[in-house]
Amino acid sequence: MGFFPGEAAAISRSALADPTSLVGYFQSWSYFDKERILAFGIGVLERFGNPSDRSILRRYASGHEHGERAIEALRKIVQRMAGVSESAV
Repeated sequence: MGFFPGEAAAISRSALADPTSLVGYFQSWSYFDKERILAFGIGVLERFGNPSDRSILRRYASGHEHGERAIEALRKIVQRMAGVSESAV
């Protein structure tokens, strides 16, 4: 993932936007698999996401399963945005 952060973020973004699109990739799709994959996707966006990912993450922020992780991802994106703004000045 370290070599292709943009691609990893794009795949994660897609998975989080439409989790049912992942069904065909796995032989036995279950609730457990879905939650693990979504948690992984949120983690990817936490590391490599951009401001456009905030709306997707907000959807998960209010949920029980992924709320805390999504809020942390939002916080990290905002911190990155602030760092870019400060270094650009």
